[in-house]
Amino acid sequence: MQAHNRVHELEAESRSAKKKLDLMLRNLSEEKASWRSREHDKVRDIFDGVKEALNRERKNRQRVEIINSKLASELSELKSAAKRYLQDYEKERKARELMEEVCDELAKEIAEDKAEVEALKSESMKMRDEVEEERKMLQMAEVWREERVQM
Repeated sequence: MQAHNRVHELEAESRSAKKKLDLMLRNLSEEKASWRSREHDKVRDIFDGVKEALNRERKNRQRVEIINSKLASELSELKSAAKRYLQDYEKERKARELMEEVCDELAKEIAEDKAEVEALKSESMKMRDEVEEERKMLQMAEVWREERVQM
């Protein structure tokens, strides 16, 4: 009977050990599942973070590309405007130089005309003096003739 009790005891210990083992295996399985779930959540969080960062980078790149496009367009417009202003400046410079040449020519012609006018004035004064001299001579001749007639 002792052997029988001992067998029951061993069977009870075996069942108890099996239950403990089953409980430990279940706990281990649950811990393993929990660990996998936590690791999966960590990986998902990392993945979501990378995904968000990638989306931000994508949006930033698009904004930068739009700004770059606008800047390129503005630069092109500025280059065109600068070219037009340079052409306008050259036209104005040439027109100013031509105007200066014309003014210089006119000033030279005016100086020549002024010299000619002065020469004509001088000649006119000389002729007037000569005419005045001749008039006086004619008056004198008239006076002498009248005196001769009266004699």
